[in-house]
Amino acid sequence: MIDFLHGVVADGLDPRDYPIPTFADRSPERLAADELALTNSVVTFVRQLKAALARARKTPDADTVILANKTKIQRAQQGGPSQSEVSSAKVDAILANMERWRWLPREVGTAYVMVNIPDYTLTVVNDGKPVWSTRIVVGQPGKHATPLLAETMKYITFNPTWNVPPSIIRNEYLPALARDPTALARIGLRIGRNGDGSIRIYQPPSDRNALGRVRFNFPNQFLVYQHDTPDKYLFSKPVRAYSHGCMRVENPDKYAETLLSISQPEERYTVQRLHSLYGRGERNINLKTPIPVYLTYQTVHR
Repeated sequence: MIDFLHGVVADGLDPRDYPIPTFADRSPERLAADELALTNSVVTFVRQLKAALARARKTPDADTVILANKTKIQRAQQGGPSQSEVSSAKVDAILANMERWRWLPREVGTAYVMVNIPDYTLTVVNDGKPVWSTRIVVGQPGKHATPLLAETMKYITFNPTWNVPPSIIRNEYLPALARDPTALARIGLRIGRNGDGSIRIYQPPSDRNALGRVRFNFPNQFLVYQHDTPDKYLFSKPVRAYSHGCMRVENPDKYAETLLSISQPEERYTVQRLHSLYGRGERNINLKTPIPVYLTYQTVHR
């Protein structure tokens, strides 16, 4: 059992979470205490293992992912001496990915949206199976990076107004206005005042709107969301990290149809029906069954 607990690193676990006594002191009292300490570590591992197996039964692909990652660790650790640095890097990458999986909620839901930031994809999963996927544009590395989070998709907005975030107003648009007072008007932006007197810059619904025709809303502390875009050419690029943190969706109409077919199938939304909503006034469709959204960073694939 001691050897086994030393080897849990192959499962992406930290052996320090399962303390192992030395049994160096042979007095009956100390041996009894060490026996209890080892038993506690074993029970802790078994309890966590049972919980993981229960989750795996509800997520059919989870055990395959875990086994694949364990195999990658073992292969990397078996590399020859000349490969030691590469193997160490591989192990670190795999462990990092397994750790990020543990950040997700214990129950991901029967239907959910999974975004993988480093490969610029969004996938809708229903009943444990991927049902639709599309390319996306994500945040630029650094201060504009798309955050990792778990939230809930609650409603979809058609013909959204783009309210420019204060950081963009401060860092980009006010300097542009100082150089050229007509710069914002030329790209369809309007200037107003918020209730507290601060400057508001916004773009009304239109074909030129930065959010396109559809916005997907899962309220969160980072104020990021998913949306359409008029800049379709970016989806042909292999590296698609250009936004300020929000995610631009290549096929937003099909995405909306997929979400609504899961949330409220009885309403029979189609891409053609959704196109009929395009216009100049904002319109929200609430999801009758909200759908979890997971923004993840997975760089190891099976």
